[in-house]
Amino acid sequence: MNDDKDFLYRQLDGLGQMIADGLADEPDGKWIRQQYRETAIALGIAKPSDFRKPRTNHSKQINTFMQDRLKNVTCSYCNGALEQTRSGALRAKCPKCNKVFILGKYRKTSKTRKR
Repeated sequence: MNDDKDFLYRQLDGLGQMIADGLADEPDGKWIRQQYRETAIALGIAKPSDFRKPRTNHSKQINTFMQDRLKNVTCSYCNGALEQTRSGALRAKCPKCNKVFILGKYRKTSKTRKR
């Protein structure tokens, strides 16, 4: 058991040195960072969530879109004014009849998309 941990710590140290030397930035060096992540997780030093990219927040854009959209749209059941369910949501709710409507669609756009 202790030998396994010693091996993993030595492996982690070696991989860290390889990353520091810049070998992981080479075209065929992607495996180094991947192995470093797996080793750190196996040792309990890091969690898988430590290596994930944080989600981008588009609340401001969604809220401005919803402000414009709520001016033009009314409830299709009672013709009442709609309110955004919460900040950053594309859903609106009618306070009179409690019906929920989806007023937009979030689409990911890729900068490198080819036609």
